[in-house]
Amino acid sequence: MKNILIILLLQAPFIFGQTSEQVYKYIVKSGIKKPKIVMKQILLETGHLSCYKCSMRYNNLLGFYNGKRYLRFDTWQESIDFYKGWQDRKGYVTGNYYDFLINKWGAPDMVGYVEKLKDIEL
Repeated sequence: MKNILIILLLQAPFIFGQTSEQVYKYIVKSGIKKPKIVMKQILLETGHLSCYKCSMRYNNLLGFYNGKRYLRFDTWQESIDFYKGWQDRKGYVTGNYYDFLINKWGAPDMVGYVEKLKDIEL
């Protein structure tokens, strides 16, 4: 019984985690521009908030990576705050956000990534 409790506690962020609605509300509250596209990024990165072996286990909803490993956050909200800072540092103000992602993200296959985002329906 004790082992089952330990397993449940280790999986608690996934069992009792955030809902899509909570995440979207926090994105909007954070002042992130193009919140619907950012929500699509989160859904893509986390398998619709249900992955267990992805960046989400580190409260990293957007798959931020430092070249060696996923960045780790104390809460999922911190990962969204980090994204807001990234968006501000990269200078997005207005315009086509998909083009902005392609030009500023720096990942080799951003065009394919953007096409996957466009296919996600909210």
